[in-house]
Formats: sequence, C-alpha cells, structure tokens
Amino acid sequence: MKRAALILLVVLVGGTLVHCDKCVTCSEGRGCVIIDPEPDELAAPWLLVGPKGFYSPSSGDSMFCDLAPGDYTLTWRDTEYWNAPDPDTETQRLGVGGEITFTFNYAPDAGTLVIETEPDSLDVEWSLHCWSAGVHIIGSGDTTLTPMPPGLYEIEWIDIWGFDSPLDESVYLHSGETLTITGQFTIDVPNYYPYDSPDNLIANFTEAWNHMAFAEYRDNILYDGVELATDGMAYEAFKFYFIIPDDVYGPFWEHEAEIEHTEGLFSGDDALDGSPGVKVIQLRFTPLTFWNIPDNPFEVAGDGYPEGTLHHRYATDLSIELKGVNHDGFSGYEVDDHVEFYAIPVGDPEHPEYRLWKWFDIGNGFLLTQQASWSAIKALY
Repeated sequence: MKRAALILLVVLVGGTLVHCDKCVTCSEGRGCVIIDPEPDELAAPWLLVGPKGFYSPSSGDSMFCDLAPGDYTLTWRDTEYWNAPDPDTETQRLGVGGEITFTFNYAPDAGTLVIETEPDSLDVEWSLHCWSAGVHIIGSGDTTLTPMPPGLYEIEWIDIWGFDSPLDESVYLHSGETLTITGQFTIDVPNYYPYDSPDNLIANFTEAWNHMAFAEYRDNILYDGVELATDGMAYEAFKFYFIIPDDVYGPFWEHEAEIEHTEGLFSGDDALDGSPGVKVIQLRFTPLTFWNIPDNPFEVAGDGYPEGTLHHRYATDLSIELKGVNHDGFSGYEVDDHVEFYAIPVGDPEHPEYRLWKWFDIGNGFLLTQQASWSAIKALY
C-alpha cells in the first residue's frame, strides 16, 4: 500500500484522518482503521462510517487513527471502467487499541487496445470508433489505449503516399482483455502492363508519373528515335509541345530536353528557380476521345509517321505536392489541363509495342490560386 509522505491531519467526529507511513500513537482505548484499495493508481472512491457519528467519504489509500472502538462500515464506490465489489459494503469491528484493514482489488470493467503500425518508422494516422460507447479517437503511430470500455471498435487507416494501406478493421474488445490491432503498410510498387496497346502505354505513363519512376519513363515510354517502328524505319524522336490553342502547334522541346527536365522533376531536387523539390505526384486521366489515326495522313507537326500511329485526347487531374513552400507562398500545384498523346507502334508488326511519340499540352491549369500549366511546371525543373 502506497501512502503519501505528507502528513495530512483532518479533524473528524471521533477521529483523525492521517495519510502517513506509520500511525501516530492512539489515545488509550482507541484504535486505527486502514483502507487499502488496489490497484493504487486507481485511487478508488469509498465511504467510511462508524460509531459516534463518524462519517468520511474519500478515495485511495488512507489510515484513520485514534478512532473509538465499534463497528465500522466501508462502502466501495463505483469508478469508471472498474468493477466495484458485490456486495459493495463491508463491516468490521474495531476493538480497544486494535487495528482493522479494509482492502479490495478492483477488477477492470474495461480493456486495453494496443495499436501498432508496421513498419515502425511510419507515423501513420488512424481513426478509432466505438459507436456504442461514444468513443472517437484520432491518433497516429504506435499507441496503447487504456482503460477502454468493452464494445465493437472500428479502425480506419489513413492512406500514406508510397504505401498500400491495410484494410479497415472491426474488432470486439472484451472486459479485461488486451487486444492488439496491427496495420501492416507495404511499399506501393508500380504495376506496369505490357506495352502492347496504346491504352497500356498511357496506364504505364500514369504509373511512372505517380511513382516518379524516371528509368521506366525514359527507357520504355518515350520513343527515342532509334528503335525501329513496325515498318522497319526509325522516325523523329519524342517531342513535347508547350501549351497551345487548339489546332495551332506551339514551341516544343525534343527527346533529350524531356529526359533532362523529367529527371529533375522526379528527383525531388529543388527547381531551377530555387522552388522546393517535388514530394508527391498524383495523376489521373479522363478520356475525351477514342484512339484515332492522325488527321493528316502524312505528317504530324511536320514529322512523318508509320502506319498504326494513333492519337487520343485526355483531361488531366494532376496534383503535385512540394517538399516546402515556394517563393509565392504555395506548397503545390493543381493542374486541370487537356493533353493530346500520339502513340507510335514499334517492333514486330504482328505483335507491336507502343511508345509515346508526341505530347501536346492543351488548356489551362492552376497553381493553387495562381494560373499555371503542366508545361510551366515541367519547365521549372
């Protein structure tokens, strides 16, 4: 039993309440009552009554000295998430010069929830709900919650970029139980498709941008002008055309510049103007047309192409989070552009693969509250 070192004297009818390590000397013919609920940290509430009008409500470990002999009755009070004794009253007789002790070990009417996230290095956010008990907690990382009322708990893991999140989970916590909920986060790796269709080419383009996978983008998505098309000939390498009005070809950069600027964008390094590097890219395309042959049967923007070349227009939903705040006080880019892609067939004409041959950036976008475009963002890096 833990007793405070501080001696606290409270004059009561018929006795003195003393919180100390040993009892003071009682008057002749009088005795002591000790109250010892467990566990000590609970500081369980109780009520003690005795002869000559003695009445004392209090909590935790206590000692009464210099009390009159007679019957003393202790009533253990309820405390949240713990079970009081049943019956909750006990009477003992204090003899002349004697000592009696009331003790009870409270049993938890609650449990303990241990929330673990793997790997430990991730400080992942989660939300926990027990609707029947009115419990709603938002936390992060490894956490131990106690005491928690019994009931059905639902945990929701908040998505974190670069990892596949575990499924949300429901568990039932019983009284006195310690229950562990583990959220195993696994590294999200790109899922590339065979390059055997233009649709797969764009799906892989999306994966490469969302994972900032520079090597995949450089080696397998962009047409390098060296690989032979399905007709056995090499054509002009990839070109990127800056934002333009419809049906007007704007300025462009060639394959080497696309590689250089995309490597800078995907590297996470600061931009050319000193803006923070890119932390997260989230890209999604919405088709606006179908894959069609080029309108001009001989060339696109002055470059000839092989049979089987196709083009498609998409609406873009592009979100880029920076590693910090740029010179204008913004922490990211939100771009709503239209793009037009041209895919060129390469390799075996019976089983062709497709590479990105031309990319036209079309339409307007937004740098949070500032106007921008995908073209402008690419040029920054």
